[in-house]
Amino acid sequence: MKNIRAVILDKYKDDSQFEKLSDYIYKKRDTSSYCITLRCELEPDEDSQYPLEDVLDKYLINVTDHAREFQSEGKRILEVELESPYSIDEILAVSEIIGKRVYNVKNDEGMSLVIEDDVSYEHSLKPIRRWNISGEIEKLRNDTYIPRDDFKSKNYYLNQLLRNNNFLCQIAENYEMGKLLKPVDYYYLNVRRCMVGIIHLFQVLNADYDVIKKYVREYFSLLEKEDIGYWGYSQEIIVLSLAYLYDIEAEEIFWVKLKMPQIKDEYIDAVLDVMRNKIFEDSLETAKDFYFKEIGIVNGPRQAKGGLVDVFNEDDRRKAIEKFAKYLTTVKEKDYQSLLKHYDEISEAKYTYYGSQCFKLTALAKMLGARKDDETSNSRFIIEDFLWGEKQVMEVETLKSCGIDVDNLSATEKESLEDEPAKDTNTYHVLPEMAEIISNGDPQVYADFKMLAEDYNGFYEKHKAWCEAFFGYYDHLETDIHENILLIFAYWLTGYETEFTYGAYIDWKEETAEIVHWLKKAIETLGYPLTLENIDDGYTDEVLSKIDLTFQEAGYRLIWLDTGGDCYHLFIATNENFEKLKNLGNSIGFRFNIVNDEKPILEVEPENSCDSITQIRDNEVADLNEQEAKEKRKKQIIILIGIAIFLAGLLIMLQTM
Repeated sequence: MKNIRAVILDKYKDDSQFEKLSDYIYKKRDTSSYCITLRCELEPDEDSQYPLEDVLDKYLINVTDHAREFQSEGKRILEVELESPYSIDEILAVSEIIGKRVYNVKNDEGMSLVIEDDVSYEHSLKPIRRWNISGEIEKLRNDTYIPRDDFKSKNYYLNQLLRNNNFLCQIAENYEMGKLLKPVDYYYLNVRRCMVGIIHLFQVLNADYDVIKKYVREYFSLLEKEDIGYWGYSQEIIVLSLAYLYDIEAEEIFWVKLKMPQIKDEYIDAVLDVMRNKIFEDSLETAKDFYFKEIGIVNGPRQAKGGLVDVFNEDDRRKAIEKFAKYLTTVKEKDYQSLLKHYDEISEAKYTYYGSQCFKLTALAKMLGARKDDETSNSRFIIEDFLWGEKQVMEVETLKSCGIDVDNLSATEKESLEDEPAKDTNTYHVLPEMAEIISNGDPQVYADFKMLAEDYNGFYEKHKAWCEAFFGYYDHLETDIHENILLIFAYWLTGYETEFTYGAYIDWKEETAEIVHWLKKAIETLGYPLTLENIDDGYTDEVLSKIDLTFQEAGYRLIWLDTGGDCYHLFIATNENFEKLKNLGNSIGFRFNIVNDEKPILEVEPENSCDSITQIRDNEVADLNEQEAKEKRKKQIIILIGIAIFLAGLLIMLQTM
């Protein structure tokens, strides 16, 4: 089997039946089945059974009912649809034989399968697209666009943009006229570099976010459709960094996973591993113990221990950012000095490709949850606009979506609203800080509630499936937005169909075992030094009281967020953090309470508190027993009266006889 390529069947175009995951991998809707269709040329001594049968065994996949053999230009062609009924992993694996030669060889053990590079593989070349950015260049000449980087002048950056634009247009024209003098993969490589240079120059020149995102997507489109050219460490780092910085969903760059196997394991360092895990698995974990350390623009990278590896292995978010900021100080000196020293040597065009502001380092800073007021923002290698921070302006429509009746504000209120800083105009600006406290510094939680605070509709659309399952399918804008945000905050953090378990959602009459179970999960997720042993069964409020008293011994409190219902949304916080939560919550109408709110904090020993609880319970039982005794005596008196009346009547009857 040679000249193996993927083809798109007509049935795949039916969106109601198939979901497209990449250029040639599809998922059958309402099933867990994934499929790919391959077409290959059979060699003279092959039949349609072997080596196909061995391929199916090797990759644990099936052939569907679509399998046909036909003649084309004197060649025997086999076309088969391959299916994995349970997982996409098998389909991703078998897709690696595209462009390979597959055949059987006889050896001492019988027949074995061989997969090797196919020198006869006919590339399906894609047209080289034109990027005519002349209009964008003219727009950027306006004085309102001030470069972020003062390494060179604004005119220099604009001329570099024009130069790259002309280069792309010339290559596209030569391609269309058949005038390419070198192999096409040489031009693809230079087009890719040129596109990254344009994206970086747009960033340096302070171009509009949406404009840059548009060209990032076009750059990705080229890479996705390109079936030739080298895919390596630097290429993937650039793609993943841009995708994360410009909020491009993992589903849009699913094709990257198909190219990942081209990078050998020894070239996957902690940085690439973290980026892959963060984007595709939403995790910052890495099993790698080294990273490629930059030692200057000219000298290139080398393997190193510590540094960024220590940053990724730090559990405390703030400490991780401190370590990252420290790392950036060394990068700043060595990298930037090398850039200055070798400026003539590397040529001006080289600078437009690398530059001092680094997409990779900025993406890592954002993944770590760095903010504009952190030490990281001081580095010239970090593009500050991508870091978490408060919006400076809030549009009227956003204010309305947050429940503010802008139309009926008085002139004084409107003037006050315009003059106040952004943190006071954004009704829910404290949400991310509150979520960060509750989650013990989870940057993803911070990002989620930052979005909810700043763009309620955007949050709803991004998590539409969850929101519709939670609220139902009614128009969420016609309901109480404040109540919606309150409920999202409470249920999102307590793990209601979400990945987060930073608290517990329990009923007012919950079983003790359930309460302990969910709070133990929260403690484990938060990493707090707390235990929940020997919590006896009891009424819900009694159990919660005992747990809070246990937490107090370690300096923590069991708190709950009042959502107006008959259930508890429980969280854990230190005394100091509870006060912060209480004050922040009060500013937006969220009420946080301590479970033992009516009892003094740590003024009584836990044992005494438990004794007093027991005493209260004993008094309640005594009162109940006394009441039951009174009811019993009343019934006895009524019975005696009845008997007396009956006897009196009987006596009268006997006397008259």
